Amino acid sequence: MTIHRHYQYGATTGAITLTALAAICLYRDLYAPAAGLALGAAVLTEAAVRERRRHRRVLAEHEWARRRALGLNPAPLRPCCLLGQASGGTVHRQCTRVSVAALIHLAEDNTPTTKDSA
Repeated sequence: MTIHRHYQYGATTGAITLTALAAICLYRDLYAPAAGLALGAAVLTEAAVRERRRHRRVLAEHEWARRRALGLNPAPLRPCCLLGQASGGTVHRQCTRVSVAALIHLAEDNTPTTKDSA
């Protein structure tokens, strides 16, 4: 279990609690607090969904690294890393799209110094 799973559980619990409180407020004709509580529930629901995505990504990265350590050549994850689309194709630390050329030209601190040819 990753830390993201813990955050997901916390956000889900908070969203359920706020939804229940909003329902109670609606039952008692307290519309302004109900709207605020519903907004808070929506924000926490989005946070829970985001943390679930992060948890699944961490698990996928661990499985990819395990296969790579076994000597297999797993396909890169999609997106290749969290900076994949914003980096303009540059290979960088934690990238699953490391090419053979990048593996040959590693700097001393294990960060690739070339761009991925793919």
